[in-house]
Amino acid sequence: MKRLGDIHFAELLPDSIRHDPTISAAAETLNQLLRKTTLAIPNLLIWARLERDSAALIPPLARLASKAGGLKPHTLEALELLAWQLHVDFRDVATDEAMLERFIRESIPWHRLKGTPAAVERALAMYGIAALVDECGRGGNWAVYELELGEAPDLVDLPKIVRLANEAAPVRSTGTSLGAKTPSRFLSGTTMPCTRAPRSVTVRLAPFAPSMVYSLASRPSGRRP
Repeated sequence: MKRLGDIHFAELLPDSIRHDPTISAAAETLNQLLRKTTLAIPNLLIWARLERDSAALIPPLARLASKAGGLKPHTLEALELLAWQLHVDFRDVATDEAMLERFIRESIPWHRLKGTPAAVERALAMYGIAALVDECGRGGNWAVYELELGEAPDLVDLPKIVRLANEAAPVRSTGTSLGAKTPSRFLSGTTMPCTRAPRSVTVRLAPFAPSMVYSLASRPSGRRP
């Protein structure tokens, strides 16, 4: 059985014209065009090229991808178009092409989850930030929540964290505060005196906003000398 990439047009010609120089040249030109077109088929496998997993393809497509030298990564221009088409949130958070590819792959399941407390944790995890949502936040409004971060970020990252939380949280909900453990990096780059390592740092926000005034409340560990 002939496969698409193994077809030779000269073999399809009748004997009466097969050896004609002009016809033979035309058949060879068609051979090259068909081969080039066949090897370009894997370029149409948009999602497979995001996954870059030829083993997941059906055998005919896997053979074509192998002949073409493997699945090629998307260009940055193509990734930007895919991000726009799939409504990728937090595009500016993706600092390199690999992260943008991951955001595109996760866009559909992400939009299924968006607007739930779990979405807040997922959004921050996409940025490499471990966080837990406490849905019993302080305040008179029942629809409030607090965030407990696994590691305190730098101050310059806090507006981005707040924006991620606001984008992912239920519309009815309002974030009231951030809490974090191991805050050794929290005060880096600031002029605030920090002579002893604090045990915990809490940033109180009312409510979450992209631009805000931070108030740091820290408790020193150990006894005073």
